[in-house]
Amino acid sequence: MLVAGLGNGSFAESGPCSGCRHPYQGSRAGCYMTKEELLAFYDEYIALLRKYGHSAADAPDGARPMALRFFALPQPDESPPGPPPA
Repeated sequence: MLVAGLGNGSFAESGPCSGCRHPYQGSRAGCYMTKEELLAFYDEYIALLRKYGHSAADAPDGARPMALRFFALPQPDESPPGPPPA
């Protein structure tokens, strides 16, 4: 499995997130999953959103709006024959 963290930097020295440990996070990964495993992974992702996410009305002090995206894209089984495109 390939996992690469992105972001994990801090722009919290000043501004609206002053004092935040890591105001932005990101990661990407590549692995093999069956259809059933992908569906289970998605269910757990949704469960995490429900556990940690808040609506604007019930957000705790210090919470900020976050844009989260989840994509699972099957990769081609093999590279096409011949030289790579120029």
